[in-house]
Amino acid sequence: LDLIGIVNAVEEQVISSQYVVINKIDLVEQETLSKVRKKVEELNPGIPIMETSFSKVEGFFDLYLDTEKRNWNVKRNVKTPYKRPVHYVISTKESIQPEKINEFAKSLLKSAFRIKGFVYNSERGLFYLDGVNDKVEITPYKAKGNETKIVIISRELEEILPKIESLWQQTCGVSYKIS
Repeated sequence: LDLIGIVNAVEEQVISSQYVVINKIDLVEQETLSKVRKKVEELNPGIPIMETSFSKVEGFFDLYLDTEKRNWNVKRNVKTPYKRPVHYVISTKESIQPEKINEFAKSLLKSAFRIKGFVYNSERGLFYLDGVNDKVEITPYKAKGNETKIVIISRELEEILPKIESLWQQTCGVSYKIS
């Protein structure tokens, strides 16, 4: 819902879709879910919508095989220039405490749609970082590696680089590269 109006591609995907699956409904309030459903129906009236968690969609698509009766009503030219959020990749080979990355991600999520990647700790191994909305999860990851690599997708269209750099120094305090 946050991306509609900011990233034209999201609207175009809903407008041109034959079906919509609203996933991760267990993570949102009913009011938010209603707003998402309303916006989808506004962009593509009559579209089959499935609400689910954990991507469970068994049998959903079988119910709507007859798409010839669908009213394909595109409200806008697909050639509208797309606005895209800025994204960043932070990497370092220095060891980072998962607790520090957790603090960094929680502080930055106010300005980011998504933060995810792998965090290296020399004593405890690799961790998978996944942050969306106001929720951050850091879980041990069974793999070999000695580098932290995190992708940040900004919420604002303007750059948030100064905020990333400041928060990184305050929380993690290790050298890094950002691209």
